[in-house]
Amino acid sequence: MSPLYGILAGCFAMDRTTAFNFAISRPLAVSAIVGLVGGNLEWCLLGGVFFELIGLMDLPVGTRIPSDDTFGAFAYSIIAVQAPTFSLTHALCAIIAAFIIMFPVTYSTYLLRWLNAIFQKKYPEREGFLILIGQAFSFMRGALFYGLGALICCFFYILCHTFFPPLPNFVLVAFLASICGYFMAFFNVAAWEKFTLFIIGGVVSWVLL
Repeated sequence: MSPLYGILAGCFAMDRTTAFNFAISRPLAVSAIVGLVGGNLEWCLLGGVFFELIGLMDLPVGTRIPSDDTFGAFAYSIIAVQAPTFSLTHALCAIIAAFIIMFPVTYSTYLLRWLNAIFQKKYPEREGFLILIGQAFSFMRGALFYGLGALICCFFYILCHTFFPPLPNFVLVAFLASICGYFMAFFNVAAWEKFTLFIIGGVVSWVLL
């Protein structure tokens, strides 16, 4: 992954948590920017729409951290611009890879909060310094975890995309997946249980196809 994508990842993470607030961290914006930089805007926007729907369904309540849909769109778009060829089947494989890695990347936000809390306790009077440190940590989280997560997604994609069967009716598959995701958002279960259900469903669907 080029340094430019690493810088973009850091900026996306900052916009999501500590700075900018230009909404460039929204999945549609992330996919559009990466698509324009990498030269595959159409396929990147497809994934951006998917992760935008996830973000709209997975709302933050209180101090709860929602799924990092910014990373999902970023990792998918990195695959889309790097792959030599791309099709609907490849898009589904990339979406699944990004969705799986999105779960652990989301929890890196807790690390960011923990580090910020340490500096808040150590320098309670230095407001400007704390803001600067928080923004620096946020940028590093994006560059590190988004970048590493995207590389893992690319590795998964390289290993698995040739095994995915052709999808002649991808729109129907995407619609059914979205409906299942919509109702799953209302399940009163822990995030890891939803994640496990998703993995099991993906394996079963793969076997049946």
